Amino acid sequence: MSRIVHDFVDPDRFVLGTVGQPGERAFFVQASDGQRTVSLSLEKQHAKVLGESIDKMLNELAQNNPQLELPPSAQQLEDAEPLTMPVDPEFPLGAIALNWSQEASFVVIDLVSAENGMIADEEILDDENHEHDVVRIQLTPYSARQFSLRCQKVVDAGRAECPLCGELMSSQAHLCVRLNGYHKRSPAELAALLEN
Repeated sequence: MSRIVHDFVDPDRFVLGTVGQPGERAFFVQASDGQRTVSLSLEKQHAKVLGESIDKMLNELAQNNPQLELPPSAQQLEDAEPLTMPVDPEFPLGAIALNWSQEASFVVIDLVSAENGMIADEEILDDENHEHDVVRIQLTPYSARQFSLRCQKVVDAGRAECPLCGELMSSQAHLCVRLNGYHKRSPAELAALLEN
């Protein structure tokens, strides 16, 4: 059985977004092209790694191929709009493949379904005789840099890490293991402890 491939070539929109409050956020990537919108659910760590990997790949390409005119890392986000509602994920993300298309000068991102069990390495890029559906996004380097910056901003917008123990803090109070958990402390109180 062949996989279903949702192919987006230079889509109108490809973004990462969340639904819910910090600490309870669900992460989604969403591609839109004309009347078609496809959403996938993914873990926060997937989002972080995907954004960082795109920047790293483009930086390495620019360093190794000076004749390629690739944009530097994006500094300002052009699309800060929320996800298109309703968010109805096609499938949960299971694997990511990231490639560079020399012919088209596109960053190619394959987002492979986690459904139907484990994914073998050879299945990630092979569209024949595999049950794991895929959303394939082909982005210009500029759009890829924008997506990467949005990944960073969305991931960083979650709960802050405790400066003492590194665990994620809620906005009200944090039971810090470095303080033996005796006192709940607000993020401001923990910062004041570090200054003393």
